[in-house]
Amino acid sequence: MHGSDVAATVTLAVATADDLPWFKDELRAAFAVAAIEAFGSAEGAIPGDDDVENSFAAPGAVALLVLADGRRVGGAILTIDAASGCNALDFFFICVAEHGRGLGLAAWKAIERRYSETKVWETHTPYFEKRNIHFYLNKCGFRIVEYYHEGHRSPDGPDLVDLPGDGGMFRFEKVMDPAALAAPPRTRPYFTRVILTRISPGYKRRTPRRSRRRTVTDSPLPPATAFRGHRRLAAGPLAAVALAVRDALAAGGDEPVLVFDDASGKVIDFDLRGDDTAILARLTPQPTAGRPDEASGADDGGEARGRGRPRLGVVSREVSLLPRHWDWLGGQPGGASSALRRLVDEAARRPDPRRARKAAQERAYRFLQAIAGDFPHYEEATRALFADDRAGFSARIADWPADVRDHALRLAFGADEAVSN
Repeated sequence: MHGSDVAATVTLAVATADDLPWFKDELRAAFAVAAIEAFGSAEGAIPGDDDVENSFAAPGAVALLVLADGRRVGGAILTIDAASGCNALDFFFICVAEHGRGLGLAAWKAIERRYSETKVWETHTPYFEKRNIHFYLNKCGFRIVEYYHEGHRSPDGPDLVDLPGDGGMFRFEKVMDPAALAAPPRTRPYFTRVILTRISPGYKRRTPRRSRRRTVTDSPLPPATAFRGHRRLAAGPLAAVALAVRDALAAGGDEPVLVFDDASGKVIDFDLRGDDTAILARLTPQPTAGRPDEASGADDGGEARGRGRPRLGVVSREVSLLPRHWDWLGGQPGGASSALRRLVDEAARRPDPRRARKAAQERAYRFLQAIAGDFPHYEEATRALFADDRAGFSARIADWPADVRDHALRLAFGADEAVSN
């Protein structure tokens, strides 16, 4: 990511699940070059598939493709915190064949324009990544705000114990809105889900601890699938799908676009006005205001928690039981609430196959009802679905558009039932 000879028009597009194999391959190749330059080997230096896949699907994550004249030349994964405006650059690469053309800087400027309401950008890079340090400091305008090492570890960041030398890691910030600095540094959100760039051989990547002060909810948005007409447009986390739909609608076209919640099969409606930050802010579930007993950590009887006792994040609700139920609960260790929590947890660990089967049938039916109600053999297909007749269901939808057919099979019977094109 050096040089300044940019002859192409650099733009960004939201990456979807279909882009993931290419994304992983090109990221590994780009990371391997720097590792070999620094250490003579790429062994153990390249982020694993799990790192990239988990980053794609993480709450608040947006995966982007870097395009030069419409051709894929790189990628980035960001964490967008619409509530605070404090965003993070998690992965960023330019394909090996495209190095030296200034595409990295052009791509970063495009990211800044796309997320123009960002107050603070943050990223991390290991101490030995001289080229990256130069890029972020001297090209992109970041500044080093902290240096993590054995004697000064990040309370919320990645474990550095396996990095060579003193295990040093720089934390960079770029302040876009000076007003963001009014918040004390340790109350601003910190994003350290993954390390930005190449890792040295022998470094065993561990899943970083999530920031305890992060303002974005840790509850993941539901996976979703978008269709334009009868062709699949995008699939993956709802945030990525929403941005892909926005881009597709902006490009024009007459076919209607429907977005489905993969967990329920229901059609999802969302507001696509504004930039990415505004769209993601409306998608992100807002935490409900805590009640006094929740904020104080009080349990059932209003008794404050003792010193050192963990807060469980419990929420009070009314439960109606018969006297004999209350008598039994009152005799259980830990009291009624503790006993109820154990009973619920035990039941959740023993899923009911019949309920799971019914839920799969209902989500597939909702999808079919919305998109395939006028298809041939629709009625016969739905009867086969609720009769749990896999062969009959597959036979009756065999001539339907491939993307609709395959998605219906996935919802009804699992991913392994999808028919290959």
